[in-house]
Amino acid sequence: MQCRGGLRRKSRGCSYMHRPGQGKLLLAQHPGRANEQEENRLLLDHRPGQGNQLLMQHLGVRRAGGKPPPAWLSLPGKIFFPGGKNFIKKGWRNVKKFNKIMAVAMAAALAAAPMTASFAEEGGDPYRVCFVARASADTFAAWLTSSIQEAAEEYDDIELTCVSGDADDNKMASLLEDCITKEYDLVIVQSNNNAAQAPYVKNLVDAGIPVITTNPTTHQSDLDGVTGDDEVDNAVLAGTGTVDADPVEQASRGAQRAVEEVPENGNVVVLRGPSGNYHAEKRREAWDTYFFSQREDVTILYEDYANWNSDEALNLMETWVQGGTHIDAIISMNDNMAAGAIEAVRNNTDYISEDGTPNFLAYGVDGTAQGCLLVKEGLLTATALQNAAEIAQLNMEYAEKVLNGEMDVTEVNDFVEAPEINADNVDEYIQIYIDNGELSADGTMAE
Repeated sequence: MQCRGGLRRKSRGCSYMHRPGQGKLLLAQHPGRANEQEENRLLLDHRPGQGNQLLMQHLGVRRAGGKPPPAWLSLPGKIFFPGGKNFIKKGWRNVKKFNKIMAVAMAAALAAAPMTASFAEEGGDPYRVCFVARASADTFAAWLTSSIQEAAEEYDDIELTCVSGDADDNKMASLLEDCITKEYDLVIVQSNNNAAQAPYVKNLVDAGIPVITTNPTTHQSDLDGVTGDDEVDNAVLAGTGTVDADPVEQASRGAQRAVEEVPENGNVVVLRGPSGNYHAEKRREAWDTYFFSQREDVTILYEDYANWNSDEALNLMETWVQGGTHIDAIISMNDNMAAGAIEAVRNNTDYISEDGTPNFLAYGVDGTAQGCLLVKEGLLTATALQNAAEIAQLNMEYAEKVLNGEMDVTEVNDFVEAPEINADNVDEYIQIYIDNGELSADGTMAE
């Protein structure tokens, strides 16, 4: 009979975990098999789901009789499986982690020690998960980071580490390589530049580390290049999973409104996210599809990359305003850049009337707390929510399921919705931010 996997994370005793149906195969190929016929027969001839229980009983009998653990349990060398990339370098480390690597191993030191609490204790070291964020200065990335940290607190079997690439592809590469060196159990990656990070994400996969890419998804085309076939180009990078939002849907919210709102023969400026970033590129494409293709009378006065950064957007907007032509609409690929551009004209009477009414339109994406306050103030016309809290919760939920063997990482494929936020409904979103502490009770940014 084939074994159907190991114990669940909260079960007592030692969790010798492997993928369903591989118990016989792994044990039969173990280096200690020839010298341990007694253990082999015991484990190969059990009913489904009883491998762990029988092994623990057998070890108890040996211990009571003064016999040491079987030799194959303490081999410190590498154990490889046919067609697999996962392996154990350090032997016994944390029994709860073995569902990921499908093996049973112990360090030689443990073999020489008495069989005491190490086998019987309920706990053990938590899974080590690393979240690699694209940039701490990016308000959405910062929101996502804090949300993931909060979500991770709900899982006592996960130890989360968060690092930031600071919008630097070289630093991102170094951080992703470091994840391999430090042998994290699972890595969540928020790429800054999809094509630049894709080879390093693949290296993680090749090292046997489960990877979930998030906001944005890393695609196979980021590694192999665009083919022109949408199905191929939009496929998730092989061996990874994803939790994301649809950037086209997000940007279409504002773009569809703008068709009716931007004045005839209007002049607009466009603020773009980082070159090569999937969300930045797809949001810009959505504006072409849903707005510019339908409003050929509109002129793009200026367009440039502000890289999700409010300061860069402020500097660009200050320069563009000096050109002398009135800007009718700010089209921004995220709220943070829109906020910077709005700040550049906040005290400009050509753009803000004496009663505080703006003489321009502005569109963003993300629905951040800051963005919602600008909508409430009447300075941001509309945005689309990209719920970092929901994305974070899903990432941690799926991470635990993958680590506990409940699903394969390639089965992780989930996208959150992108509701529009405007003057009619902004109060309900502001209340959400007040409730979660990002805004103070008076509706201002919390300290």
